[in-house]
Amino acid sequence: MADFTKGEWRVITNGNTLMAIVVTNRNICSFQPLFESPFNRQVGGEDEANANLIAAAPDMYDALEAIIAKRTESHETEAAYIPPEIELAYKAKAKAEGKSNS
Repeated sequence: MADFTKGEWRVITNGNTLMAIVVTNRNICSFQPLFESPFNRQVGGEDEANANLIAAAPDMYDALEAIIAKRTESHETEAAYIPPEIELAYKAKAKAEGKSNS
């Protein structure tokens, strides 16, 4: 299991210029434009989609663990064939755990 901050991750905004992913009172990460003034860029669009994806990461990690555990328990004695969808789950979990660069 990955050692990430436990709890419900959620997206918050600070006016129209900054988004953050938070758990309780802890800031996980913040989004702010690098090359534009934070006063002339509206939060939304791609930034909002990225923030929502990051906030969902712990839930997706739990889903990957459940999928892998279910496959492991139901296919322990079968041949080593791994369907492509399950292989993607293994790769995504490894990436989340810092075990893969892809």
